[in-house]
Amino acid sequence: MPTDYTHFGGSVELARRVRALSPVPLMRKEFFTSVDQMDESLDAGFDAVQLSLGTIPDPILFDTMRARAEEIGLEVVVGVHGPEQLTRAIDIGARAIGLNNRDITALELDPGTVSASESLLPVVPEHVLVISESGMLSGVDVARASQAGADAVLIGTAMAKSDDPVGLLAELRQEAELCRG
Repeated sequence: MPTDYTHFGGSVELARRVRALSPVPLMRKEFFTSVDQMDESLDAGFDAVQLSLGTIPDPILFDTMRARAEEIGLEVVVGVHGPEQLTRAIDIGARAIGLNNRDITALELDPGTVSASESLLPVVPEHVLVISESGMLSGVDVARASQAGADAVLIGTAMAKSDDPVGLLAELRQEAELCRG
């Protein structure tokens, strides 16, 4: 769940309210700038954080945030966009990768495409969990991500903008089930 207010309308307080209403795992997406935000994430009820290589370019800060998150029991998803960041994530031993189909540093908010996942997933080691993120607007997009090898998908904008989020979720789940065979 994005907690950046300026770009995505989220907040840590909103996350606390969501946590109080639902036991499902929560992953915090944020333009992280400090190690203290890892503790803040845990305190707000998050189970995981996504640390993006594109928005945390300082490798020492990234490593320190990752170490602190793991130390306090948060799962770490390494966010990447493009082949260079994917290589770096694999090189640092990421166990879970959020493969963003859009460039978050450019704040791309267009419909996007799943083609980034399709082109990059073949080089990800099989033991790494991959979440194909952004750009999915329909069950067809979910199927494409799944067929390319994604273990999960993250869908935000399509759900937020849908006139029928419950119906869209049902469609996406149905397509995901068909992909599993």
